[in-house]
Amino acid sequence: MRYTFLPLLLTFATTFPAMAVGQESAAEAKEPKTQVESPKAKKVAEQESTWTPPASPDPFQIFHQARRDAGAGRYADALAKHVWFHEHALEVDESYYGVRLSYALEAWSELAKVYPPAKQKLLETRDQAKADALTQGDPFNAFSDLQSINEVLGQSAITVDVFKVLVKKSRPKARKLFSIAKNDLMAKKEYELCGEFLDPETDFAGFKRNYEETVRLAAEPDFGDNLAEFARKSFTYEVTSTVALLVLNDRKQEASELADKASKVLDTAEFKRSLDEALEGKVPPPWP
Repeated sequence: MRYTFLPLLLTFATTFPAMAVGQESAAEAKEPKTQVESPKAKKVAEQESTWTPPASPDPFQIFHQARRDAGAGRYADALAKHVWFHEHALEVDESYYGVRLSYALEAWSELAKVYPPAKQKLLETRDQAKADALTQGDPFNAFSDLQSINEVLGQSAITVDVFKVLVKKSRPKARKLFSIAKNDLMAKKEYELCGEFLDPETDFAGFKRNYEETVRLAAEPDFGDNLAEFARKSFTYEVTSTVALLVLNDRKQEASELADKASKVLDTAEFKRSLDEALEGKVPPPWP
């Protein structure tokens, strides 16, 4: 996620702490269900939206209204607003980049659990992102959309498959997308493929810069401890995952050098323990 969008992202985290719309328990999710459409379900699916965006749309308010509509059962209007936010929020303010690919998609996916047209539209949006990622000259934005939507759909294997196709088409372009695909690749234990795109010196410079910039931002009264904790966890994950991948690709000297440099940036016992585990080739759990 781009750190320049952290302030707005944290504002959303505070304002909208829960995203669920009619969540079911884990046990219920695993229980087989008979697909019988009730009259009520049919009526819900046949809703039509009457909402149109205002002349001067406020993305924050439209997202808030979408969640409120979903909670009140106005699912068609909620979907219309989620689609507008996804397609147009960045035209109003680019700082919604992070929110658009996190909280907004999470809310849309929750709506999709109770409103089938929302699921269908989300799948169509994902498929378009996939097509764009495979055909556009610069696939960064489309691939970012693809990865984020697949994540909320629980279909990250598709992201891995598309990344592999892009590797074959253009390795330099794939290198720019690696940071987006990294978590999904590691989840599928594609360690050797990850190793092809590791550049410890360049990567560490980015990890260090992001950490220091976020720590400085955390010193401002509006953010504080939560952002400082985010900075530590993010730096820890990025460094330890890279160290572990280097070890797994028989690049132990580079792993040791990276760990040594990182320990001078964040000098805590917890971070040292995480580094020691990474130097043994233990891949850290996914974060965030």
